[in-house]
Amino acid sequence: MLIDPLDHINYFKYHSPDEKKEFENAIQLYSSNRKGLNKIINKFTLRHDRRSFLIEESIDHDTLMIDGNGRDDKWVEFALSVESVKKTDFIEFLRTLGLIIRFEETIEYDEKNELKILTVTINDLVHTIEYPYLEDELLLYRFVELVNQELKKINSPENVYMIERFPTILLVATEKIYQYLTELDAEDHFELLKPEEWIEKYKSPTIE
Repeated sequence: MLIDPLDHINYFKYHSPDEKKEFENAIQLYSSNRKGLNKIINKFTLRHDRRSFLIEESIDHDTLMIDGNGRDDKWVEFALSVESVKKTDFIEFLRTLGLIIRFEETIEYDEKNELKILTVTINDLVHTIEYPYLEDELLLYRFVELVNQELKKINSPENVYMIERFPTILLVATEKIYQYLTELDAEDHFELLKPEEWIEKYKSPTIE
């Protein structure tokens, strides 16, 4: 029942025929007992969805983790670990959209100002994202805002939206896809949000 509407809004645009078939099968097999958006994006479908990625900061390893598969964990729906993370799927997907992105692997710490700093290069422009220690929600928010700004510069119809926390899910979608997905029934903790809505919902009380 979900496949035809997703086809109509071009959700599978970046899937090969085989990838699309695997994604459709995963939706049909694992979505019957789920609601709304969670029927499309869940621990079983994620690895088949070219548009969805998990993202989180690893404080222990001072790195930004982004992965299109996640780690199997019977206790939680979504999980990430440094050992299993590969940024390559995300990097290659952005390349498909017209953005060449490179990460400095280590997030630096400015002890004097008590700030953490991630350096990202997009289409040969170097950007730094600064945020207070232990307020990594600002890192995720500012990173997504940066990617969206760069997508806008090249007139891409795609934008990055955000779902949930610990880890956060990034979903790359057109306005038509966004409108369709936000009309689905959603649970409060699992809803598709614009970056500004996401940071308002999940920001630390210390952030104004």
